[in-house]
Amino acid sequence: MDIIIFDYDGVIVDSLDLVIEIYNELAPQYDLEKLKEKEEFTKFFDHNFFQGLKENGIGPEVYEGLLKEMADRLAREVKDAPLFEGIKEVLKKLSQEYRLLIITSNLSYVIEGALKINDIKEIEEVVGAEKEKSKVKKIKRVEGKYPDSKIYYIGDTTGDIYEGREAGTITVAVSWGFHKKEKLELSEPDYLAITTEELLDIFILDK
Repeated sequence: MDIIIFDYDGVIVDSLDLVIEIYNELAPQYDLEKLKEKEEFTKFFDHNFFQGLKENGIGPEVYEGLLKEMADRLAREVKDAPLFEGIKEVLKKLSQEYRLLIITSNLSYVIEGALKINDIKEIEEVVGAEKEKSKVKKIKRVEGKYPDSKIYYIGDTTGDIYEGREAGTITVAVSWGFHKKEKLELSEPDYLAITTEELLDIFILDK
């Protein structure tokens, strides 16, 4: 069975506003400036998220604590972040033909709690940042586990697409998340979906 790996935030759940709100509430505790524009946060995802933090002056000695506090808040408030319209039905249909996984820069327990709250049972495994920060390495481990499967990676940022391509997957960008269509096109994904329903068209055509 072939495999579809999803990012979570910005692909399955519309969490950007909630994440930025939590970041801004916690930022002063870490001597960080509050974000005035969404783009100040989404630029962290131009490449690998953790590399993006470091390039913007937020090193591991700061982000480890900050992101743990953010994750704890997200775990409590995840019910306030809505699923993207139609994505739950898309997951159900795709799970009939594909093995579905999530690889994320978030922490696994946050995602697993959100999946439970939203009654999403189709995801076989969640691999979060506590296991490995490089999505390339996480995807490579999946490839090693399923060497005969075709693997796709679905992401909403240019960083997702770059890492998915580096790992050797077929990349699918979605334009309803952190990065918009025009920016995603610069990363040259194999496919670009504008609506959740278009994911079904992509995977039916590529089957």
